[in-house]
Amino acid sequence: MEHSRDDVTQESQGTPERRELRPFPAIDPEPDHRFQWRTLVRPGIALLAACAVAAAVAGGVRLANAGGHPASAAAAKSAPFTDTDGLIVFEQQPSGLLGTASPDGSHQVIDKSLGGLQGTDLATASPDGRYLVNQEAQLIRVGAHGPTAVTQLTAPDPQAQTEVAGGGLEWIAPTFADGSKYLAVTECDPVGQAGFSEDEAWGSWLIPTGGGKPSSLGLVSASAGLPDSASVIAALPASPAAARHQVTCDEQLSDGSLALLSPGKSPRVILTAAALLKAANWKPSTPVALTAYPSPDGSRLLVVMTSNPPRPPGTLGGGFTPRTAPPSAQFLLSPAGRILSELPAGTGQLVWSPDGKQAASCDTRQGQQSSVTVLSIAGDTVTPTRTIPLPGRHDVFCDQLLWSPDGTQLIYSAYATSHGLTQADDLQHGWTVIDPATGKVHDVTAPGQPAAWLP
Repeated sequence: MEHSRDDVTQESQGTPERRELRPFPAIDPEPDHRFQWRTLVRPGIALLAACAVAAAVAGGVRLANAGGHPASAAAAKSAPFTDTDGLIVFEQQPSGLLGTASPDGSHQVIDKSLGGLQGTDLATASPDGRYLVNQEAQLIRVGAHGPTAVTQLTAPDPQAQTEVAGGGLEWIAPTFADGSKYLAVTECDPVGQAGFSEDEAWGSWLIPTGGGKPSSLGLVSASAGLPDSASVIAALPASPAAARHQVTCDEQLSDGSLALLSPGKSPRVILTAAALLKAANWKPSTPVALTAYPSPDGSRLLVVMTSNPPRPPGTLGGGFTPRTAPPSAQFLLSPAGRILSELPAGTGQLVWSPDGKQAASCDTRQGQQSSVTVLSIAGDTVTPTRTIPLPGRHDVFCDQLLWSPDGTQLIYSAYATSHGLTQADDLQHGWTVIDPATGKVHDVTAPGQPAAWLP
């Protein structure tokens, strides 16, 4: 089923002029009560005008040289944040409607013609920005001015689609492979038609974005598409026999290795969990889950190894919550599986910069201030360059971390609370823009959370 853009409801008119991204002119820590920046525009302009007049009367001193004066400093601090280069695609909550805005939240447009997306997860963007995809198998085409169409994809296995009819598909963090040619998805196979078992299991698939027959890549725990080829890096369960007899697809079994999977080829193991356990000085018997994050050119891998203890009876999702996150270790690997470097302890969710020279992670812990850490990646070395605290933020967990197209800025959003009546109540309203070079941050108010930052 496909919907095309027919009309839009615009909250503000006009298209912002394209210009190079620049450092933020001001930073205001997030107060307990969040103000909208538009409420500061008029007093900011008045204060700047007063400073300019005072400077002229005093002797025609240029405004650019008045930054050291207390009055000028106060004026600069109260100036509204403005950076309109680029296009933020966001999902309005709880409607699921897609919208677009400038990075500073201006020029917001809500598109009602495409209808609301399913679920509360945020869509993932393809490397070239032509597509977005969410975990409910909805493929969003993107044009120069934002999303243009939403297509509901069918399950790779028609019988699996029948089995989950009415509830949608169940995917784990879909990604893209070979640029935007394929979707790389890990899908629950409830009826065993992918050749895995007669019971439920997770399977990896490559699905052509332009249409065509999907390719089954076999039984996995998780997989991530390689940007430079029609392949994935997958986590393979330590005991395939046990995985073939799962009771539900919610089960998270221990992983035994990372492997390269390609259509029509046998899995090629590139690194075992045992080797990572030894490198991290963990007990060899520790059950773990592995997750791989390929660099934008596919030349390196960031790999997260997370302790994965057996689930306590009556619990879901591996027996832990974001408030009691399990121990983890992170590594930089070559495509052949050679361990190049171990990342600093405590590194959380990892996101590569567009040029592959940096990575960023977000850290949220109960009772502590949320933060974002920027890592420099040069050759075989990973070096933390800056940990940026997010003033006023004590979030439940990080929901999104995006790099700007030129790699000079980051966007952060989170589950800000766990006390709302609905999941939408718990989400941060808008996003936080971060300048990694200076550590400056700025909250932006918007009716949803960002899914992509496009040029």
